[in-house]
Amino acid sequence: MRGDLSGLPPTLVQVGTRDGLLGQAARFSRAARRSGADVVLDVWDGLWHTWQYHRDLPEADQALAEAAAFVRATLRSEH
Repeated sequence: MRGDLSGLPPTLVQVGTRDGLLGQAARFSRAARRSGADVVLDVWDGLWHTWQYHRDLPEADQALAEAAAFVRATLRSEH
């Protein structure tokens, strides 16, 4: 967050409200935006660090689907 964040590609940050890194994710997103990066900060209520790996959670499937859609949209916009 203190380094040069200019030139970052479009970035999706998914974080839960119970994640110990929530504050850092928000600060990183703000710093990257100030550097001109296109950043989406996606905060998920009640979820913890790496909830996306818990395949028994519907939110995990939704988060991974949204991440895949973000990547597809980013790749389409580059062409």
